[in-house]
Amino acid sequence: MTNWRPLRAIVGARVSVVQGPQNVSQLILIETATRLAETKGYEIVESFEDLEVSAMKCLAGRPDLGPWLTEEGSAKWDVIVWSKMDRSFRSTQHCADFARWAEGRQKLVAFADDGLTLDYRVGR
Repeated sequence: MTNWRPLRAIVGARVSVVQGPQNVSQLILIETATRLAETKGYEIVESFEDLEVSAMKCLAGRPDLGPWLTEEGSAKWDVIVWSKMDRSFRSTQHCADFARWAEGRQKLVAFADDGLTLDYRVGR
């Protein structure tokens, strides 16, 4: 008998400019990420929304995502899902740094609309 459990996912959005009271772009981004997570059978533990946050800001310094990247926070999830890569970062350095961070913690990183998954789990 195995101790199988679904992968725990956080889904999120980052929007650099929120325009008007009816702006829903972050909701669409989270919906897209959520749809991928559900399709893959991940257990969604939480979502994060970094609004009015530049893609050039390092991930750990973002107000809503940052706590999920601490040792305590990262122990609560296995997969992070964004709608698109440009919703996570635009800096090549931030991308490389995050990939190293994810690899060191054996995380899976997915970008729904880009069809890209970086799987750093050992023995997957």
